[in-house]
Amino acid sequence: MSNSNILPTFKNKIILSVILFIIIITGVIYYLMYGSSEAKYNRSVNKAISLINNSNEKATSTYSYIEDGKEGLDKIKKALETSKKDLDSAVNIVKPLTPPDKLKLKHSNLLNGINSNKLLYIQSIASLDNYTSDTINSSTSTLYKYLSSTVGYYENFNAKKNKILLSKKFLDYPDKLTIYLSNIRKNESTLSAETNAKIVFLNDIKTNLNMINSIGSNVEKDITLTKNRKMSTKQLMISLSSNKNDLSSVIDKVDNLSSPNDLNELKTLFISTGVLYEDYLNTLRSSIESSKETDNISIVNSSINISSEKLKLFKTSEDNLLSLITEKEDSFR
Repeated sequence: MSNSNILPTFKNKIILSVILFIIIITGVIYYLMYGSSEAKYNRSVNKAISLINNSNEKATSTYSYIEDGKEGLDKIKKALETSKKDLDSAVNIVKPLTPPDKLKLKHSNLLNGINSNKLLYIQSIASLDNYTSDTINSSTSTLYKYLSSTVGYYENFNAKKNKILLSKKFLDYPDKLTIYLSNIRKNESTLSAETNAKIVFLNDIKTNLNMINSIGSNVEKDITLTKNRKMSTKQLMISLSSNKNDLSSVIDKVDNLSSPNDLNELKTLFISTGVLYEDYLNTLRSSIESSKETDNISIVNSSINISSEKLKLFKTSEDNLLSLITEKEDSFR
Protein backbone atom coordinates (compact mmCIF):
# COMPACT_ATOMS: atom_id res chain seq x y z
CA MET A 1 0.00 0.00 0.00
CA SER A 2 1.37 3.39 -0.96
CA ASN A 3 2.02 6.16 1.56
CA SER A 4 -0.49 8.32 -0.26
CA ASN A 5 -3.29 5.90 0.69
CA ILE A 6 -2.21 5.44 4.31
CA LEU A 7 -2.10 9.15 5.11
CA PRO A 8 -5.81 9.94 4.49
CA THR A 9 -6.85 6.90 6.51
CA PHE A 10 -4.74 8.02 9.45
CA LYS A 11 -6.13 11.52 9.21
CA ASN A 12 -9.67 10.15 9.19
CA LYS A 13 -9.01 8.20 12.36
CA ILE A 14 -7.65 11.27 14.06
CA ILE A 15 -10.69 13.30 13.00
CA LEU A 16 -13.07 10.60 14.22
CA SER A 17 -11.23 10.38 17.53
CA VAL A 18 -11.42 14.14 17.99
CA ILE A 19 -15.14 14.16 17.16
CA LEU A 20 -15.77 11.29 19.57
CA PHE A 21 -13.77 13.05 22.27
CA ILE A 22 -15.75 16.25 21.75
CA ILE A 23 -19.03 14.31 21.97
CA ILE A 24 -17.95 12.65 25.21
CA ILE A 25 -16.73 15.91 26.73
CA THR A 26 -19.94 17.65 25.65
CA GLY A 27 -22.01 14.85 27.22
CA VAL A 28 -20.07 15.03 30.45
CA ILE A 29 -20.37 18.81 30.57
CA TYR A 30 -24.11 18.59 29.81
CA TYR A 31 -24.58 16.01 32.57
CA LEU A 32 -22.59 18.07 35.02
CA MET A 33 -24.47 21.23 34.11
CA TYR A 34 -27.96 19.86 33.63
CA GLY A 35 -28.21 16.19 34.51
CA SER A 36 -26.73 16.55 37.98
CA SER A 37 -28.79 19.70 38.70
CA GLU A 38 -31.99 17.89 37.69
CA ALA A 39 -31.06 14.96 39.91
CA LYS A 40 -30.36 17.38 42.76
CA TYR A 41 -33.70 19.08 42.11
CA ASN A 42 -35.52 15.73 42.20
CA ARG A 43 -33.82 14.75 45.45
CA SER A 44 -34.98 17.98 47.08
CA VAL A 45 -38.49 17.53 45.72
CA ASN A 46 -38.62 13.99 47.08
CA LYS A 47 -37.73 15.31 50.54
CA ALA A 48 -40.60 17.77 50.27
CA ILE A 49 -42.97 15.02 49.10
CA SER A 50 -42.02 12.92 52.12
CA LEU A 51 -42.90 15.85 54.41
CA ILE A 52 -46.22 16.38 52.60
CA ASN A 53 -47.20 12.72 52.88
CA ASN A 54 -46.23 12.68 56.57
CA SER A 55 -48.21 15.87 57.15
CA ASN A 56 -51.41 14.48 55.64
CA GLU A 57 -50.97 11.15 57.38
CA LYS A 58 -50.73 12.93 60.76
CA ALA A 59 -53.84 14.96 59.96
CA THR A 60 -55.91 11.89 59.07
CA SER A 61 -54.61 10.06 62.16
CA THR A 62 -56.75 12.51 64.18
CA TYR A 63 -59.82 10.47 63.19
CA SER A 64 -59.06 8.30 66.23
CA TYR A 65 -59.68 11.34 68.49
CA ILE A 66 -63.10 12.04 67.01
CA GLU A 67 -64.61 9.30 69.17
CA ASP A 68 -63.46 11.26 72.25
CA GLY A 69 -65.92 14.06 71.51
CA LYS A 70 -64.95 17.49 72.79
CA GLU A 71 -62.15 15.93 74.88
CA GLY A 72 -60.36 15.10 71.62
CA LEU A 73 -60.46 18.67 70.30
CA ASP A 74 -57.10 19.80 71.72
CA LYS A 75 -55.41 16.61 70.49
CA ILE A 76 -56.73 17.20 66.98
CA LYS A 77 -55.52 20.81 67.01
CA LYS A 78 -52.08 19.75 68.21
CA ALA A 79 -51.76 17.18 65.41
CA LEU A 80 -52.87 19.73 62.80
CA GLU A 81 -50.32 22.25 64.08
CA THR A 82 -47.64 19.61 63.53
CA SER A 83 -48.98 18.91 60.03
CA LYS A 84 -48.84 22.62 59.23
CA LYS A 85 -45.20 22.81 60.39
CA ASP A 86 -44.30 19.89 58.11
CA LEU A 87 -45.86 21.75 55.19
CA ASP A 88 -43.95 24.91 56.14
CA SER A 89 -40.76 22.85 55.95
CA ALA A 90 -41.81 21.50 52.54
CA VAL A 91 -42.36 25.05 51.26
CA ASN A 92 -38.93 26.07 52.53
CA ILE A 93 -37.41 23.22 50.50
CA VAL A 94 -39.36 23.77 47.27
CA LYS A 95 -39.58 27.55 47.05
CA PRO A 96 -35.83 28.29 46.60
CA LEU A 97 -35.40 25.56 43.94
CA THR A 98 -34.80 26.44 40.29
CA PRO A 99 -36.54 23.73 38.28
CA PRO A 100 -35.43 22.60 34.82
CA ASP A 101 -37.48 24.20 32.06
CA LYS A 102 -39.43 21.00 31.45
CA LEU A 103 -40.46 20.85 35.15
CA LYS A 104 -41.39 24.49 35.70
CA LEU A 105 -45.14 23.89 35.42
CA LYS A 106 -44.99 20.87 37.73
CA HIS A 107 -42.89 22.90 40.16
CA SER A 108 -45.55 25.62 40.21
CA ASN A 109 -48.29 23.02 40.79
CA LEU A 110 -46.29 21.51 43.66
CA LEU A 111 -45.78 24.86 45.39
CA ASN A 112 -49.42 25.88 44.92
CA GLY A 113 -50.55 22.48 46.18
CA ILE A 114 -48.50 22.77 49.38
CA ASN A 115 -49.83 26.27 50.07
CA SER A 116 -53.42 25.12 49.49
CA ASN A 117 -52.76 22.10 51.71
CA LYS A 118 -51.55 24.46 54.44
CA LEU A 119 -54.68 26.58 54.12
CA LEU A 120 -56.75 23.43 54.59
CA TYR A 121 -55.18 22.86 58.01
CA ILE A 122 -55.11 26.54 58.99
CA GLN A 123 -58.85 26.72 58.29
CA SER A 124 -59.37 23.48 60.23
CA ILE A 125 -57.64 24.90 63.30
CA ALA A 126 -59.72 28.09 63.03
CA SER A 127 -62.91 25.99 62.81
CA LEU A 128 -61.90 24.03 65.91
CA ASP A 129 -61.20 27.26 67.79
CA ASN A 130 -64.57 28.76 66.83
CA TYR A 131 -66.86 25.73 66.62
CA THR A 132 -69.56 27.54 68.62
CA SER A 133 -69.65 30.47 66.18
CA ASP A 134 -72.72 31.11 64.04
CA THR A 135 -70.42 31.21 60.99
CA ILE A 136 -69.10 27.69 61.53
CA ASN A 137 -70.99 26.30 58.51
CA SER A 138 -69.33 28.83 56.23
CA SER A 139 -66.00 28.06 57.84
CA THR A 140 -66.25 24.32 57.29
CA SER A 141 -67.53 24.70 53.72
CA THR A 142 -64.23 26.43 52.92
CA LEU A 143 -62.45 23.18 53.79
CA TYR A 144 -63.92 21.53 50.70
CA LYS A 145 -62.65 24.37 48.51
CA TYR A 146 -59.11 24.03 49.86
CA LEU A 147 -59.17 20.24 49.52
CA SER A 148 -60.35 20.47 45.90
CA SER A 149 -57.58 22.96 45.06
CA THR A 150 -54.96 20.87 46.85
CA VAL A 151 -55.93 17.67 45.07
CA GLY A 152 -56.03 19.45 41.70
CA TYR A 153 -52.53 20.87 42.07
CA TYR A 154 -51.09 17.60 43.37
CA GLU A 155 -52.65 15.56 40.55
CA ASN A 156 -51.15 17.92 37.97
CA PHE A 157 -47.77 17.58 39.67
CA ASN A 158 -47.73 13.82 40.24
CA ALA A 159 -45.50 11.59 38.11
CA LYS A 160 -44.25 8.02 38.42
CA LYS A 161 -41.05 8.99 40.21
CA ASN A 162 -42.47 11.91 42.21
CA LYS A 163 -45.89 11.18 43.68
CA ILE A 164 -47.88 12.69 46.52
CA LEU A 165 -50.28 10.24 48.15
CA LEU A 166 -53.95 11.15 47.85
CA SER A 167 -55.49 8.47 50.07
CA LYS A 168 -59.23 8.04 50.61
CA LYS A 169 -58.69 9.05 54.24
CA PHE A 170 -57.23 12.35 53.06
CA LEU A 171 -60.04 12.91 50.55
CA ASP A 172 -62.59 12.27 53.35
CA TYR A 173 -60.93 14.83 55.63
CA PRO A 174 -63.45 17.73 55.31
CA ASP A 175 -66.37 15.33 55.82
CA LYS A 176 -64.83 13.89 58.97
CA LEU A 177 -64.01 17.25 60.52
CA THR A 178 -67.38 18.80 59.61
CA ILE A 179 -69.31 15.88 61.14
CA TYR A 180 -67.11 16.03 64.25
CA LEU A 181 -67.73 19.74 64.78
CA SER A 182 -71.46 19.30 64.15
CA ASN A 183 -71.64 16.54 66.76
CA ILE A 184 -69.86 18.45 69.51
CA ARG A 185 -72.08 21.47 68.83
CA LYS A 186 -75.18 19.28 69.19
CA ASN A 187 -73.82 17.68 72.36
CA GLU A 188 -73.04 21.07 73.86
CA SER A 189 -76.49 22.32 72.94
CA THR A 190 -78.04 19.29 74.66
CA LEU A 191 -75.81 19.73 77.70
CA SER A 192 -76.65 23.42 77.82
CA ALA A 193 -80.38 22.67 77.78
CA GLU A 194 -79.92 20.08 80.53
CA THR A 195 -77.86 22.51 82.60
CA ASN A 196 -80.47 25.24 82.18
CA ALA A 197 -83.18 22.83 83.33
CA LYS A 198 -81.12 22.01 86.43
CA ILE A 199 -80.51 25.68 87.19
CA VAL A 200 -84.24 26.43 86.86
CA PHE A 201 -85.06 23.55 89.22
CA LEU A 202 -82.46 24.68 91.77
CA ASN A 203 -83.87 28.20 91.70
CA ASP A 204 -87.36 26.77 92.28
CA ILE A 205 -86.06 24.82 95.27
CA LYS A 206 -84.36 27.90 96.72
CA THR A 207 -87.47 30.03 96.17
CA ASN A 208 -89.68 27.50 97.94
CA LEU A 209 -87.17 27.10 100.76
CA ASN A 210 -87.32 30.87 101.25
CA MET A 211 -91.09 30.51 101.49
CA ILE A 212 -90.69 27.94 104.29
CA ASN A 213 -88.30 30.31 106.07
CA SER A 214 -90.83 33.11 105.64
CA ILE A 215 -93.50 30.88 107.21
CA GLY A 216 -91.07 30.13 110.05
CA SER A 217 -90.48 33.84 110.59
CA ASN A 218 -94.22 34.44 110.80
CA VAL A 219 -94.57 31.67 113.38
CA GLU A 220 -91.73 33.05 115.52
CA LYS A 221 -93.21 36.54 115.30
CA ASP A 222 -96.64 35.32 116.45
CA ILE A 223 -95.08 33.33 119.31
CA THR A 224 -93.31 36.48 120.49
CA LEU A 225 -96.54 38.48 120.26
CA THR A 226 -98.34 35.83 122.32
CA LYS A 227 -95.60 35.85 124.97
CA ASN A 228 -95.95 39.63 125.16
CA ARG A 229 -99.73 39.25 125.54
CA LYS A 230 -100.30 41.12 122.26
CA MET A 231 -101.89 38.02 120.75
CA SER A 232 -104.11 35.46 122.43
CA THR A 233 -103.38 31.74 122.35
CA LYS A 234 -106.55 31.33 120.33
CA GLN A 235 -105.25 33.77 117.73
CA LEU A 236 -101.91 31.96 117.77
CA MET A 237 -103.68 28.66 117.11
CA ILE A 238 -105.49 30.20 114.11
CA SER A 239 -102.21 31.62 112.82
CA LEU A 240 -100.43 28.25 113.21
CA SER A 241 -103.20 26.54 111.22
CA SER A 242 -102.94 29.15 108.48
CA ASN A 243 -99.14 28.82 108.31
CA LYS A 244 -99.44 25.04 108.24
CA ASN A 245 -101.77 25.30 105.24
CA ASP A 246 -99.29 27.59 103.48
CA LEU A 247 -96.52 25.11 104.25
CA SER A 248 -98.55 22.22 102.84
CA SER A 249 -99.06 24.20 99.63
CA VAL A 250 -95.29 24.74 99.31
CA ILE A 251 -94.59 21.04 99.86
CA ASP A 252 -97.22 20.04 97.30
CA LYS A 253 -95.83 22.54 94.80
CA VAL A 254 -92.32 21.09 95.03
CA ASP A 255 -93.68 17.55 94.95
CA ASN A 256 -95.30 18.36 91.59
CA LEU A 257 -92.13 19.87 90.12
CA SER A 258 -90.43 17.93 87.34
CA SER A 259 -86.88 17.33 88.53
CA PRO A 260 -83.80 16.31 86.48
CA ASN A 261 -82.76 12.76 87.33
CA ASP A 262 -79.60 13.72 89.19
CA LEU A 263 -81.56 16.23 91.32
CA ASN A 264 -84.23 13.82 92.56
CA GLU A 265 -82.29 13.54 95.82
CA LEU A 266 -82.64 17.30 96.29
CA LYS A 267 -86.38 17.18 95.72
CA THR A 268 -86.79 14.31 98.19
CA LEU A 269 -84.73 16.11 100.84
CA PHE A 270 -86.74 19.31 100.38
CA ILE A 271 -90.04 17.49 100.88
CA SER A 272 -88.80 15.65 103.96
CA THR A 273 -87.47 18.96 105.37
CA GLY A 274 -90.85 20.59 104.80
CA VAL A 275 -92.62 17.66 106.46
CA LEU A 276 -90.33 18.00 109.51
CA TYR A 277 -91.38 21.65 109.92
CA GLU A 278 -94.97 20.57 109.44
CA ASP A 279 -94.49 18.07 112.28
CA TYR A 280 -93.09 20.87 114.43
CA LEU A 281 -96.14 23.06 113.79
CA ASN A 282 -98.51 20.16 114.50
CA THR A 283 -96.74 19.36 117.77
CA LEU A 284 -96.62 23.02 118.80
CA ARG A 285 -100.31 23.52 118.04
CA SER A 286 -101.29 20.28 119.80
CA SER A 287 -99.27 21.24 122.88
CA ILE A 288 -100.87 24.67 123.10
CA GLU A 289 -104.31 23.16 122.63
CA SER A 290 -103.83 20.57 125.39
CA SER A 291 -101.90 22.80 127.80
CA LYS A 292 -103.21 23.02 131.40
CA GLU A 293 -101.50 26.35 131.90
CA THR A 294 -103.53 29.54 132.07
CA ASP A 295 -100.88 32.15 131.45
CA ASN A 296 -99.85 32.90 127.86
CA ILE A 297 -96.14 32.82 128.59
CA SER A 298 -96.34 29.52 130.43
CA ILE A 299 -98.48 27.98 127.71
CA VAL A 300 -96.13 29.03 124.92
CA ASN A 301 -92.94 28.12 126.79
CA SER A 302 -94.14 24.66 127.74
CA SER A 303 -95.35 24.04 124.19
CA ILE A 304 -92.03 25.19 122.74
CA ASN A 305 -90.16 22.84 125.07
CA ILE A 306 -92.34 19.92 124.04
CA SER A 307 -91.86 20.60 120.32
CA SER A 308 -88.16 21.62 120.49
CA GLU A 309 -86.85 18.26 119.25
CA LYS A 310 -89.06 18.52 116.18
CA LEU A 311 -87.61 21.97 115.47
CA LYS A 312 -84.03 20.67 115.85
CA LEU A 313 -84.73 17.89 113.36
CA PHE A 314 -86.04 20.47 110.90
CA LYS A 315 -82.98 22.72 111.37
CA THR A 316 -80.58 19.81 110.78
CA SER A 317 -82.46 18.76 107.66
CA GLU A 318 -82.51 22.36 106.41
CA ASP A 319 -78.73 22.63 106.85
CA ASN A 320 -78.27 19.41 104.87
CA LEU A 321 -80.56 20.76 102.16
CA LEU A 322 -78.60 24.02 101.90
CA SER A 323 -75.32 22.09 101.65
CA LEU A 324 -76.71 19.92 98.88
CA ILE A 325 -77.98 22.97 96.98
CA THR A 326 -74.51 24.56 97.18
CA GLU A 327 -72.87 21.32 96.04
CA LYS A 328 -75.15 21.04 93.01
CA GLU A 329 -74.69 24.70 92.08
CA ASP A 330 -70.90 24.33 92.21
CA SER A 331 -71.06 21.35 89.87
CA PHE A 332 -72.67 23.51 87.15
CA ARG A 333 -70.09 26.30 87.28
